[in-house]
Amino acid sequence: MATSSPVNLETALWTHPKAPDPKRVLTSKNARNPEENPEFIFPGASYEYVDDIFIEVRSESHLRDLRLAMETAFVLLFTYELNIHNKISFLDVVIYSQDNIYKTTVYRKKTDTGGCLNAASEYPQRYELSVIRMSNRKQSSGAQNRKCKAEQAKAVAKQEGSFYKYLSREKTSENGSNSAGSTNIEPTATSDTDCKVDVAQTSVGEKADGIEPAAVSDIGISDVNYGDPATWPDTCNNVLRQLLVQHGPQHISSYNFPKDSKNRRFSPIHYKRRLSNGEEVCRDWLVYSTSKDIMFCFCCKLFSSKPNVSLHKKGSNDWQNTTAILSVHERSTEHIDNYQTWRELELRLKQGKTIDHIEQQSLKQEEKYWQIFLECLIALSRVLAVQNLAFRGTNESLYSPNNGNFLKLVEFLALFDPVMNEHLRRIKNKETMVHYLGKRIQNELIQLLASAIKEKILAEVKLVLGHIEQLTMILRYVDIKKEPEVSQHQVCIKESFLGFVPLKETIGAFMTETLVDELQNVGLQIDNSCGQGYDNGSNMKGKHNGVQQRVLDMNPRAFFVPCSAHSLNLVVNDAVKCCLQATIFFGIVHLYNFFSISTHRWQVLVSIMKDLTIKPLSETRWESRIDALKPLRYHLADIYDALLEIYEDTNLKGSSGSSTQVEAKELADAVSKYEFVVSLVTWYNILFEVNITSKHLHDKDADLNSATKQLEATKSYLLSCRCDDGFQKVLVDATEVAQDLEIEPQFEKKQSRKR
Repeated sequence: MATSSPVNLETALWTHPKAPDPKRVLTSKNARNPEENPEFIFPGASYEYVDDIFIEVRSESHLRDLRLAMETAFVLLFTYELNIHNKISFLDVVIYSQDNIYKTTVYRKKTDTGGCLNAASEYPQRYELSVIRMSNRKQSSGAQNRKCKAEQAKAVAKQEGSFYKYLSREKTSENGSNSAGSTNIEPTATSDTDCKVDVAQTSVGEKADGIEPAAVSDIGISDVNYGDPATWPDTCNNVLRQLLVQHGPQHISSYNFPKDSKNRRFSPIHYKRRLSNGEEVCRDWLVYSTSKDIMFCFCCKLFSSKPNVSLHKKGSNDWQNTTAILSVHERSTEHIDNYQTWRELELRLKQGKTIDHIEQQSLKQEEKYWQIFLECLIALSRVLAVQNLAFRGTNESLYSPNNGNFLKLVEFLALFDPVMNEHLRRIKNKETMVHYLGKRIQNELIQLLASAIKEKILAEVKLVLGHIEQLTMILRYVDIKKEPEVSQHQVCIKESFLGFVPLKETIGAFMTETLVDELQNVGLQIDNSCGQGYDNGSNMKGKHNGVQQRVLDMNPRAFFVPCSAHSLNLVVNDAVKCCLQATIFFGIVHLYNFFSISTHRWQVLVSIMKDLTIKPLSETRWESRIDALKPLRYHLADIYDALLEIYEDTNLKGSSGSSTQVEAKELADAVSKYEFVVSLVTWYNILFEVNITSKHLHDKDADLNSATKQLEATKSYLLSCRCDDGFQKVLVDATEVAQDLEIEPQFEKKQSRKR
């Protein structure tokens, strides 16, 4: 670089990121105007490169003035380096002044070895080229960015449906027979080493892959009319081509072909060609479109790659020159090649020797191989889990000691199972890295088995614990039959059970709505009802919001009659609860729980009572408690002896044995009291009579007259028990039981406490 400046001028190197040119700074910021202040001298030379600036100044004071001006104009801080002996390094060169001329030479650091200075750099050429390209890279404009995004969107749209190439089509019709008109897409098995194949769900279709994504998404194979070539796409994919070849061309003969403007039309005569010797040859490749009134070449439509081939895309409807067009077309080289390709593909499809078919067979074999192998692993895991054996050992390698039960059983199965043997051979020869024998697969198999068992248990638990309120529907109706031999009608009252109706709510309004809906579902109207009967629940018999009142509002003839058996049960229940002595008595009668809780106690009872055993008390039907009182009424002495035997048993030791003996002693003392015996005889007689009445009320042949008589008889019996004669009979029976127990038939005198 040449200049007219003196040789001894000061030069400096300004260093700061994004440092501006001092000349532009002083001019743009108007820090100092040379016209206003001519004493200030601008730099004589200035060269800017990124963040380094080489400038020429008059003196060091001039340099300081420049630095002060630039720091005043900007918030940046600047550093500088002065030349030494008229030399200063700028980037990769050394600038020195000699005879008023700037000269440059290569700048070498002290640590430079010179190994990378030649053209054959140690860095690969692609790295160097990328650096050069990066140096010329500029920020893209908005239009370029939008163009780039549009190209990316176009590329993504082009790849849409690419997954379909891993799918195959299986031809099934609604009646189960094969049909080329409807297809279903099913996933095929893939051999991805990173995937875990679910053999229970993986399946391979009958057709081979190779489906073009655009064809599958745009064509709609199920909508193609195989008899109309005008509906076929101009470019067929492999799947559609195979389906069309399997279906074959169709010759339409019995059809009223339309005429054109020249009063010409297609004729079935063109399906045959007459040779010079008079022989006729069938043109099986000629097809006609009824929708477009155009003829096509079947093989050229499917296999031709040239758009200008006749009878290919557009077809022909020049019926006046049909003979000439067909003659020229069938002699063309393109048609002959397409015809040969069509016949070869048809033959391969019939023999099953297509490339797709061979690949599909290979996929099926591989799928079956993995399915059998995984089934073996699952069965093996089940055996180890059922036997509560450990899976892993201290070593996780095949054919090594202490490698665990899982791997040892795999080695054992390989001796007899060809699939397992083949799998281990692949592993030993390093033909596959997917072995499914690692610890993670073992844990996953255990978790899958545990999940399956857990789901089954939860399903059973939910079935058991599922509490659903149900409404029982029973219809009582009159059946009138007229027999031919008898002049009178035969009237029969019947009662039929319709079923259980689940209830989401138990309020009167919802139950009434459910009842009416169920009757309407079976074709019955609530207006035809002449009676209704429920239990004594408030939501059923309530006189304001109960079901019976709501039904009466809809049908005043449907009189409500409460369930007599349920009413009788409530009467007995309330009678017991209002008597303290009866409550104490039934508390002692719970002897069944004491004996049934232990097999030893039950064996002691059975050894003494060989003909009859005690029964538990019914919590809902009080009249059924007669079954629990009957063994006490006639075998109270045997039960007393069983309690004493348990109390005197010396084999009962420990805290549990002592508590058992104490409980047996307390029960023996309670049943050996005369008050208990009298209560036993009294309640047995009452429940015996009530049980007879309850069964009569439940009888399907019972009518109102017989039910009333039975209730009157029960009432009379209960009134007779309240008199002295009835109580005296109870005491006579109680005395006989007391004699069997060898106790005094006398009531204990209660001692009054003196205050």
